[in-house]
This record gives sequence, structure tokens and C-alpha cells, in this order.
Amino acid sequence: MYLKNTSFLPEDCVRTIEGFRAVEDGYVLNVTDETAERFRDAFTARLAKAGFDASYNLSSEGKVLEDLINRFGLTSS
Repeated sequence: MYLKNTSFLPEDCVRTIEGFRAVEDGYVLNVTDETAERFRDAFTARLAKAGFDASYNLSSEGKVLEDLINRFGLTSS
């Protein structure tokens, strides 16, 4: 749901999100390595802007972003 409600993703990533499919325990989004890199770049930029509190600890959004960076870094090969 976080991905569907963000406003910082590039338009091509937004279109990709529309192709998700629900599975029993979550959602699946099939992306190419290139597209995954575009997502990671957007997540990393957002993490730098909004992912930390005043003490430089991860905010709740920062934790979500770190998880997404890791998930989009996984390959299923």
C-alpha cells in the first residue's frame, strides 16, 4: 500500500505498480533488473530526504524504505 500511495516515484515506476498481483500472503510485482534499479534509486533518494528523525535514527518511513530497497535488490535467478 505504501507504494500505491507515494508521490515521489517516477511515472514509469507508478505504471509498474499497477501491474501487481495479490497472493495469499501479500503481493507480487514482477520487474526487470533495470526497473528494480529505478525503484531502488527512488527509494534511496526518498530515504535521504525523509527517512531519518532529528537524531539521525531511522523513522518509520525510513524503515519501510530500507525494506523496499532490500526487496527490490533481490533476484530470483
